[in-house]
Amino acid sequence: MLGVFSSAIVSPPDELVAAVCRTPSPKISAASLVKRFLETNSSGVSMQIGDHAQFAYSHHNESPFQPRSFAVKD
Repeated sequence: MLGVFSSAIVSPPDELVAAVCRTPSPKISAASLVKRFLETNSSGVSMQIGDHAQFAYSHHNESPFQPRSFAVKD
């Protein structure tokens, strides 16, 4: 499962911010991350909520005894 959120909704963890500052490579856009996830997970599903959030998930290699679930509560 992949979730990418706008900084307008949630602040990133300090550990991730610090790791990015040490990396010379440019940031990858949310759309590129989701596209890469879907390219490597052929049965993947994605959804975008405005410009604020993108989600992608797949049931590939899922254990029948511990299924992954996706839910939203408003």
